[in-house]
Amino acid sequence: NETIRETRIKQKKNETYKWAIPTAGAKWVCSDIGVTPCISLQVFNVSQFCVQVVIIPRLMYHSMEDVMHRFEGGLGRQKREPFTAISLATLLIAGGVGAGTGIASIIKSEQMQALQVAVNEDLMRIEQSINQLSISVKSLSEVALQNRRGLDLLFLKEGGLCVALQEECCTFIDYTGIVKDSMAELRKRLDQRKKDLETGTTWYENWFSAKPWLTTLLSALAGPLILALLGLIFGPCIIKYVLRFIQERFDIAKLMILTSRAEYQQVPQ
Repeated sequence: NETIRETRIKQKKNETYKWAIPTAGAKWVCSDIGVTPCISLQVFNVSQFCVQVVIIPRLMYHSMEDVMHRFEGGLGRQKREPFTAISLATLLIAGGVGAGTGIASIIKSEQMQALQVAVNEDLMRIEQSINQLSISVKSLSEVALQNRRGLDLLFLKEGGLCVALQEECCTFIDYTGIVKDSMAELRKRLDQRKKDLETGTTWYENWFSAKPWLTTLLSALAGPLILALLGLIFGPCIIKYVLRFIQERFDIAKLMILTSRAEYQQVPQ
């Protein structure tokens, strides 16, 4: 490698050379502009430097054994459990547990609905009792007021009952109207809740409520039925995939045998 000095660059400029072109297939690598196919002598800064390099792509060579090993990926060392009776039993148990969980959730929702109905019935009884109590209080107040008016008439000459007793007169304030309004609002909410319960009940919840023995029957049959349905849907695809996998492994084994036994002969000219 020959170093191009500053004096030579100035000489080339004087000879009207404008570009410094590297050898065929090479590039300039400069400290200020990086990789470039040519350098302009008019703008070249002599305080920087450039190196002529040949860029070669990275090549990786692998032997045939290494390629086959990478392609196979260690076949034969992977352990897979065959589809035995244990696997089938596990799937059946899993399906039964899933079905039982779904049925249990339906039963749980039915119990919550029954509890809500019982609470609504208790609230209705309390509302009826409070209404009867308010009626009794109002009737008692009417009796007391009637007696008060009678006594005022008897002690009219003395100025009334309070003057005769020389006590402060008591006044009755009726709050039963507020109680009636509260009970009417409670009755309205209970009716709305009852209507929501009747409209929100699904057909299968009504079915389970009418026939409780279906819970036990479906718990026993749901798992196998779901498994059989899944087998009918995905079984052909799984069998096809397994057969294709076996066929590919046989083809690879045949190719390896043919490759190991192949003998090359020169073709006569």
